[in-house]
Amino acid sequence: MMKYLTLSAFAAVALASIEDMIEGEKGFGQSQAQIDQLNEYGCWCFFDEDHGRGKAQPVDSIDEICKILHDGYECAMRDAEAEGDTCVPWEVNYASAVGGGGLSIAEECQSLNSGNNCAIRACTVEGTFVANIVGAFIGGAQINQSYKQSNGFDFANVCVTKKNGGGPANKECCGNYPERFPYKTVGGDRKCCGSRTYNSLTLKCCDSDTSTVKFNC
Repeated sequence: MMKYLTLSAFAAVALASIEDMIEGEKGFGQSQAQIDQLNEYGCWCFFDEDHGRGKAQPVDSIDEICKILHDGYECAMRDAEAEGDTCVPWEVNYASAVGGGGLSIAEECQSLNSGNNCAIRACTVEGTFVANIVGAFIGGAQINQSYKQSNGFDFANVCVTKKNGGGPANKECCGNYPERFPYKTVGGDRKCCGSRTYNSLTLKCCDSDTSTVKFNC
């Protein structure tokens, strides 16, 4: 189950540091009731075993944050498989990180969970999710009650994906955690350059550090 902070705790973060909200090895808590406020919100806010249901364009900034978490989860599982391992990022235990002291959340997660890629990735994507949500709420974002399925949000008709014309649907991941994301390779025609994808039939990756793609390098 996702290690998650209660929604009611988010308001307190405006008056206290994020460090005070996260307790070491305990992650973000284990109660399903803690995530009900955001679960089944918009097109992408699905947690724990509901992961994978998200699709289409996010309906607002909160939904966009949920999409980043969803993509990070999927890539944590895909990357683990590519490494000959398995990872369920919302279940793995890890030492939580909040950044600070000159370290980003990703860097602190790497340091605190060295040797466990699944824990490092889960720590990074979940820690960033909490930081992003807190930042959004402090910045004035609000939960739109009409986007909650419990209030009648029509997920099936609003969260509609575009048809891609068929063809190979194999996926790989691109970018760095916490914003690593899956993309369709289209039979190898689409590739990754740093933190962006490109059509390899017409473009070349000239510099992966800066995600620079050009017709000719």
